[in-house]
Amino acid sequence: LPSHMRQCFLYCSIFPEAFLIERQYIIEQWISEGFIHKKRKSNLEEAAESCYYELIGRGLLYLHFREDGLVGAKMPFIIRSFIKDVSDNENFCNESVSTENLFNARRLSVVGDNTVIVNGSEIAEHDSGANTTAEPAVGNNNGTDDEFSSSDSESRIDATTFVGKSLRGLGAMKRLRTLVLRKSTVPDGILEDAFKQLTLLRVVDLREAMGITILPATVGRLLFLKYLNISDTNIKKVPWSIQNLGLLQYLLLSNCKL
Repeated sequence: LPSHMRQCFLYCSIFPEAFLIERQYIIEQWISEGFIHKKRKSNLEEAAESCYYELIGRGLLYLHFREDGLVGAKMPFIIRSFIKDVSDNENFCNESVSTENLFNARRLSVVGDNTVIVNGSEIAEHDSGANTTAEPAVGNNNGTDDEFSSSDSESRIDATTFVGKSLRGLGAMKRLRTLVLRKSTVPDGILEDAFKQLTLLRVVDLREAMGITILPATVGRLLFLKYLNISDTNIKKVPWSIQNLGLLQYLLLSNCKL
């Protein structure tokens, strides 16, 4: 694959299995990540759309028509298994989950309080009450956050702990560029504190997130932010500080309470 298309393909791994990847939704995030470059006879969105259909044409994604009429693409299970190996080899996403690469992560996806994906690697699922765990080598992040630190030779991270409790440590993931909390429950105050620290964020996707009624003023610190999606949330107020976001290309507000 061409380098830009490879990056777009790998980016799809931040979403859980069977996730419906809507065309406009994904191409806006690809552009915001900087994967897409203008061509002579097309703008960024046209180039991204071409990449989307090229991935479908190559069989790396397949079109899916939902009963409610929504059209998107999904990734075949076998391809999704393969993409994790590719991601590991290219250091785009890491298959192993340790406290060290957790805090060095560039992409975090929590979709529906179900599957936590760090840099494309699933930590665990708990939609049926089961706690599947990863047993990684310990990294103590120089002692910055005890929730993820241990003096033992192994540490255990499960999705119940991560989603319910450890989003409070989100601000320690200072290299994060993409934050997807779609359909997940975000505890009060989490984003206000996180936005003070996560100043490298390019993509923030809060679509259908629950527990948020006000977008915190600290969003104005995200000077590199290019994509902000608060559609289908209960957010009633957007702060004046949002005018500080000079690089913002996409501000999506559909069906929110503004």
